[in-house]
Amino acid sequence: MPNLVATLRAAAHRHPERIAIRSGTTAISFADLLAAAGRFGHRLSESGVTVGDRIALVMPNMPRYAVAYYGTLLAGAVAVPLNPAHSGSVLTARLRDADPRLLVVAHGPPETVPHAAKSAGVALCEFTDAAEGGKEVAAAPVPDDAPALIAYKSTDVEEPTGVVLSHSALAWSATAAVGVLGLTSDDTLATHFPLFHPLGQTYGLAAAVVAGATLALPTVEPASALQVVESSGATVLSTFPTLIGALASDNAPAAALASLRAVFCSGGRNVDRRVSERLATRRGCEVLQGYGTVETSALGCATRSGEPPCPGSMGRAVPGVELAVVDGRGREAGAGKAGGLVVRGPNVMTGYWARPRDTARAFSNGWLITGEKVRQDRDGNIFLLDNIWLRQ
Repeated sequence: MPNLVATLRAAAHRHPERIAIRSGTTAISFADLLAAAGRFGHRLSESGVTVGDRIALVMPNMPRYAVAYYGTLLAGAVAVPLNPAHSGSVLTARLRDADPRLLVVAHGPPETVPHAAKSAGVALCEFTDAAEGGKEVAAAPVPDDAPALIAYKSTDVEEPTGVVLSHSALAWSATAAVGVLGLTSDDTLATHFPLFHPLGQTYGLAAAVVAGATLALPTVEPASALQVVESSGATVLSTFPTLIGALASDNAPAAALASLRAVFCSGGRNVDRRVSERLATRRGCEVLQGYGTVETSALGCATRSGEPPCPGSMGRAVPGVELAVVDGRGREAGAGKAGGLVVRGPNVMTGYWARPRDTARAFSNGWLITGEKVRQDRDGNIFLLDNIWLRQ
């Protein structure tokens, strides 16, 4: 499996003039995205960034985020995306934990961000222009299993837990997500998922790059699902289960949703069955669901485009991913019985950043222990029960 830089280069080679990212009136082609990322990577290298250095990215969903992200990878560095809405104390704790060389922000970040950088002793780099001139960096050679991303688990607690995901894990997961969504280069993929989270990579930016599809980003936050689809002409929407009710409403104008063929939902809860049925019958739209954790690159099981859904479930294992349901002693629980979900496959994390003991405890005989309580039917469909199953 190629690394993430290779996927962008392939997209720019196959579809140089095709729009890679659109946000409002801003649009950037695959060729321009690669060139701008190369220039940003050169800027990092000129700043002394070397292979393996961490670069914190604190930006909202915007085209510049993609430029900074791929530019970081081109320089051989490791991206550390952080939520700009987090409190200063949480940001400071995560910056101290990751110890990045730089913290990259867009123009006008929240006041908490520069304060956190100062508290953590991290230099601030303001990225104000994705089209700035200059040389392009020659991609630093890194192995496919090298870290690409440190993703902090989505929690407000100040105790940081960084998940290390490799180039190959993220590239493989994005390719698998393309299969789940049935995504092609003719599609426009709109997303609500934040790009600082693996969901926003696997079912957003990275998937669009692998498929050569256009990624549509909302211009305002928060934006309703209806606004996102109507403004972008999206054919596929990846979003949270709580946000799709408006699409199925009788008040939703049919013309605004005429382009939409599929909605993918993830985020820890099931889509309301009535909403799914209304979207299918009234809009002719597939409703797909998936489950994954930060440690699994946000990918594990899913209902795939073109397959009949199983109401109430999160679907079956994505091809190439192994799932099992075990009891407290690690034995298979059997069909229909509750147990803990364990996962193994090319999508799984390398480990927790600078936490070897926690990494060792997260695995059992090569299987990642997710901590999720589930049941699995005879067809392999996974049903989430809760996430308080305790490791024995």
